Amino acid sequence: MRGAGVARRALLRASIVLVTLFLLIWAAGNVFLMTPLLRRILSSDPESLVVSYDQAFMPWPGRVVARNLRLRTRDSNVEFQIVLREVRLDVSLVELLSRRFHVRRLEGSGLSFRLRERLLDSEVALAALHPPIEGYPSPAMRARVETPSRPSPKAFRLVFSSIAIEELHELWIDSLRFSGSGRVAGAFMLVSGTEAEVSPSTLTFESGIVATGGDVLFSTFTGVVSARIPRWSSPEFPGNAVLGLVDGDLCLNAAITRTAALSALFERAGGPPLANGSASVSLDARFEKGKGNGRFGAEARNVLVKLAASPFRFSLSAHGPLPEIALEHQRFTNARGRLTLDGRANTPDAPPFRAVAAVLGDADLKTASLSGSFGGWASDARPIVSLTGLSLPFFAKGILKLDEPLTTRFHIAVSPGLLGISRLDAKGGGFRLSGELSMKSPPGRKAGGPTRFALLLENRLKDLGLDGTGAGEPKIRVFGVHRWFENRDVLSKPVVRVSTAQRGTRIAMSRP
Repeated sequence: MRGAGVARRALLRASIVLVTLFLLIWAAGNVFLMTPLLRRILSSDPESLVVSYDQAFMPWPGRVVARNLRLRTRDSNVEFQIVLREVRLDVSLVELLSRRFHVRRLEGSGLSFRLRERLLDSEVALAALHPPIEGYPSPAMRARVETPSRPSPKAFRLVFSSIAIEELHELWIDSLRFSGSGRVAGAFMLVSGTEAEVSPSTLTFESGIVATGGDVLFSTFTGVVSARIPRWSSPEFPGNAVLGLVDGDLCLNAAITRTAALSALFERAGGPPLANGSASVSLDARFEKGKGNGRFGAEARNVLVKLAASPFRFSLSAHGPLPEIALEHQRFTNARGRLTLDGRANTPDAPPFRAVAAVLGDADLKTASLSGSFGGWASDARPIVSLTGLSLPFFAKGILKLDEPLTTRFHIAVSPGLLGISRLDAKGGGFRLSGELSMKSPPGRKAGGPTRFALLLENRLKDLGLDGTGAGEPKIRVFGVHRWFENRDVLSKPVVRVSTAQRGTRIAMSRP
């Protein structure tokens, strides 16, 4: 009996010690959370890492509940900010002693992620579309002093072993901003802007829009992105160079259901405005060390183009493989596609129009530019002439049979405000057309910019050299038969020069 009583007293004393220790840890933890102490420790190197929150408490040792948790960091190349409206953390208290903030499990909601590349003086105009980040000046300029190759002795290592966030409402990277709903799952490690690692993680876009500035690019955006990035050092892989390390895959679907957004996309490329229509895009790809391949699909439906002569309504589908994708350079190379276009002029009794083409080209997403070779067939040339905005002279309409089938090959280059066609070779009803065309919309203007073209028209009656320049509606001036003005500077600039080679007639546009 006496031994049992001793045991009970020992157990009671041990319980009191454990409860007291628990309460001390709990009280100390809440003191750290409710006062600026923990924030100061985690933000001891504010130039590279700052952690803050509005409210936080510890219901029991190791579990932290916080509101409006904010983490921002930067190196000499990029800056980013993470904001979580609600968050629950399981934290290793012991590892804090070794300057390691280890979160075994993070559950949260209301995530906003913003990242922007720091700019050179020559790039400062891009800053207008980049996200603001609290505590860092805008525009974000490239640091004059490079990030040290090794972290500071005061730096904390942040390790998040498991992340589950149910409400992603903003993802803003440079000029592209996703707003909507999504989920994030995965893990990562960060050392004050000098080292980082992303363990296998998944980003799910459930629904939302993608915009740049005040323009909506996609009114519906969904998909899944899975990725892993091995540990990297910021000085070794500055800026977008880290994308060259990515392993993963993606499946994205986007739609444009607002006519204004679709019209803005056309007009940026120097095209005509649209009255109505919708479009969708899909992309599937897989990556290994930043290099990948995949497939794309695109459709435009019931699009009405506002043309001066007669509006044109059409639908377009395109699909094909993307054999070479470079994430670091945000570039597609040697993409192949098949295009099918169906439409008709928006006038009574207008005949249907169909065009089928194959395209081999490249795309640079960073500069929003496309280039490639185009070869195809069209049932009628009149809609194509209308799309160029050219007003043919009366005699040309009698010579050309534009209502007959047309086969064509050319090289096309599209970038914001510019449409260029070169190496044009088109054969239609009794004629052959060679040359080049450039349509440009200056900054601040949506359409109607200067047009330049140099064309050689060959048919059984006579050969004509044509050139045109002008803003708004272009003019056509006739040089005469090409044998007459060959190698001569005539009438206007630019000068059309024609020469004969083994593979046929060549035409070039140049200044004297």
